[in-house]
Amino acid sequence: MYPRGARPNRWQSLHMVCKYRDHHKPVYPLRRLATATERGHRAKMRFTKSFWDCLETVATS
Repeated sequence: MYPRGARPNRWQSLHMVCKYRDHHKPVYPLRRLATATERGHRAKMRFTKSFWDCLETVATS
């Protein structure tokens, strides 16, 4: 598929993953694999929100 010793670029490898996912559907429903950055971002947002909620609770008490 690629010339010997050449590494696929991001788009090509991503394309392969998508093709693989389309043709080999997992048994359990998987809407979309969140990327690591999205997961990290969500976790960060969740932490930030709980952090501010905590601060408000402390400030009001």
